Amino acid sequence: MPYAPNAGSGYTWEPTGDYVAVSDGASITIYDYMGNLLGTLGSETGITIAGPQWIEGGIYYLETSPNPSLRIIIPQKIPGYSQ
Repeated sequence: MPYAPNAGSGYTWEPTGDYVAVSDGASITIYDYMGNLLGTLGSETGITIAGPQWIEGGIYYLETSPNPSLRIIIPQKIPGYSQ
């Protein structure tokens, strides 16, 4: 799995441990526990994203900008995701 030590980079495991979301500061990439790529999602506004946290209900992350906002990715909308 790629990892870039940029601002906003980090990772978070899905609560069951079957999936991991990796942020490089510009997008969030989802893998299953075997390392298979499920998909990549970018910021809706092109702004740097930071600190993903996968909790029940979705992957929460911040879009940093002059007006930061909390965003959510609904896992069921990720191709290849099943629970």
